[in-house]
Amino acid sequence: MAMISPTMRSEMNALICGFEPFGGRSINNAWEVAQQLEGMRNVDVIKIPVSFEKSHQVIIERLNHKRYDLVLIMGETGFTTDYVRLERVAINYKDSLGADNDGVTADDAELIVDAPKAYFTELPVKRMAQFLKDRGHKVKVTNSTGTFVCNSVYYHILHYLKENDIPTKALFVHLPATTEVVSLEEMTETLKALIEKLNWILN
Repeated sequence: MAMISPTMRSEMNALICGFEPFGGRSINNAWEVAQQLEGMRNVDVIKIPVSFEKSHQVIIERLNHKRYDLVLIMGETGFTTDYVRLERVAINYKDSLGADNDGVTADDAELIVDAPKAYFTELPVKRMAQFLKDRGHKVKVTNSTGTFVCNSVYYHILHYLKENDIPTKALFVHLPATTEVVSLEEMTETLKALIEKLNWILN
């Protein structure tokens, strides 16, 4: 019988989710980057709607049909930044200045009634950020996913995994909304390095 080297590692199965365009724009950097990750081993890529109701449902449907070690969701920040944001927490709250792509607005309400006030990712985001910074990537850990659909989908997925005792880990990553400071190529390379690190953490 062949011996398995202790240094050999299996690769994680990852579901990468990128938001569709929003607010009259023709592209969303999250979806543009997600498509560039599609050729990576054991990575599935899906586009998710900018919808309070549908975004998490699309992901949960995939989770019900295939086991993943990681769900990585990407969206755009609502303002110009020069770094990629690893989001530590999602809150049970929705409030929006405008409508989602279904025309739905949110006004000072819970996402899920009587559910926890917040969920934290179980991934070591600070250590992951340092790994990326050491390799020249522009990354920060932040503690606010906002109160629009980005926060909504993150909260719903973390809630679903917790309530159903599913070991899959989840992370939300905010990308700059423009490419004036950080190019799509730089964002893509940052995400590839992040997935590389996560493959070691989760195996």
